[in-house]
Amino acid sequence: MLDKVREFIIDDEFELVLKENSIFIKNYLKLGTLEEHTISFYTKNKIVRIRGRQLSIKKILEKDAFITGDISIIEVQDER
Repeated sequence: MLDKVREFIIDDEFELVLKENSIFIKNYLKLGTLEEHTISFYTKNKIVRIRGRQLSIKKILEKDAFITGDISIIEVQDER
């Protein structure tokens, strides 16, 4: 029961919100790749890769990031 209350209070679930030419990422663990054509993030058990042109991180906080650019591909795969 306490675990459910803790999960409700401490919102640490990974989220990705896609909008036109931007992505908001919430609750990632660490930044992987940061290049003009590829940006990647690690979550608890996944790797998220964003591919496109002129990608840039406009805002980054401890666990959240806002990315803009011409986004063409979003890949999510299990971390091995």
